[in-house]
Amino acid sequence: MSLPIILDATGVPPSSARFAALASALRPHAILIRTRRGLEAVPPDVASDAPVQEGDAAFMAIRAWLLASGPLGSNVASTRSSPRPGWAARGRLRLAALATRRLAPVDVPEEGILLKIGLSGWDDPALASWLAGHPGIWPVCLATRIWQLDFPEYEAAETIATLPASVQAMTRLARRLVVPTDIAGARLSSALGAASPPLTVLPTPSRLAGSATTGVDPALAGTPYLLAVDRLEARGNILMLLGIWRDLVRSGAAVPKLVLAGRRGAQIQELKPMLDWNETNRPFVREAPGLTADGLRTLTLGARAILSPSFAPGSAAFERDALGMGVPVLAADAPTFCAGLGTRAVLLDPIDGPAWRNAILAAMTVSRPPADGTEPTSWADYASQLRAMLGRARSNRSEIAR
Repeated sequence: MSLPIILDATGVPPSSARFAALASALRPHAILIRTRRGLEAVPPDVASDAPVQEGDAAFMAIRAWLLASGPLGSNVASTRSSPRPGWAARGRLRLAALATRRLAPVDVPEEGILLKIGLSGWDDPALASWLAGHPGIWPVCLATRIWQLDFPEYEAAETIATLPASVQAMTRLARRLVVPTDIAGARLSSALGAASPPLTVLPTPSRLAGSATTGVDPALAGTPYLLAVDRLEARGNILMLLGIWRDLVRSGAAVPKLVLAGRRGAQIQELKPMLDWNETNRPFVREAPGLTADGLRTLTLGARAILSPSFAPGSAAFERDALGMGVPVLAADAPTFCAGLGTRAVLLDPIDGPAWRNAILAAMTVSRPPADGTEPTSWADYASQLRAMLGRARSNRSEIAR
């Protein structure tokens, strides 16, 4: 029987669909949250704030826009399509309510695993105190956002200010690190040096995980559009794409539409004017937050190409899955993409705007590579592999004695 897992929700955005997917697949014994009384383990069904799947309204709105022959009306004030409302607000209210309510206590097992997501928050005295009170609980870091080590300018200032202390605390507390790619593992090992806990590579599922749609939407197949799937912030290099589309429109050339499938991130300041107020791009660029996995898969299959110009990608999971479905990918020549995609993708310097423009125009007429028949890794498979790996590591006496 596998050891019980406690999933740490402190520091995780309450609107995170990926956290909800992981919690649903992993079925943890409890979820650790911060309340006014300190850190408390609460029932997972009470603490979770899984986004409610309300159909594919976001997808249908984008599909209607893609199939419309004319530009958007002058009364449209933004390039944003309507997401399912209230995910972040519901999450904040739910966690605020949990912080003040007395919940039915969850017995913390004598032995188990605390799975904490990310490099931040390990220096929290409350965490050290909680772990000291539960010596049989084995803390594991599910390392994400490792790009923070090399690109701190793309992270919130308050996070970067505490990151060195958090990473140092992690090397003392964590018994194992789980990273999404070999590149991420090598970078983290280099940063931690001899103090690094044992490390395991386990690729994280992409946003296509759980999608069941098969086949291309015939109407979308005849519509020239490209798709970028990333959080909308400076790190994703979306500003370059918006500049290319503005120049294409001004050139008088035939302009494909661009779908930005991602939510607005915290570092949105330099993007906001181009997204909200650029009238040149308005008929051709549209945001699509809140897509379900099925909706995103349908858009991916119909796109002429996937555009991934990120300066600091977290993984190549989505791009790899898109290539597996026979969809061309244009990606930045960042180490993560070079290692994860190789020669299957068109790799470009993320600051070479003219090269991206030429590749985008070429993608409108290039033939598609054949699909290889592989399906995106599901969250259920990921959770199963994670549990098995943690169980093996936990039973290794040399690690227990670390």
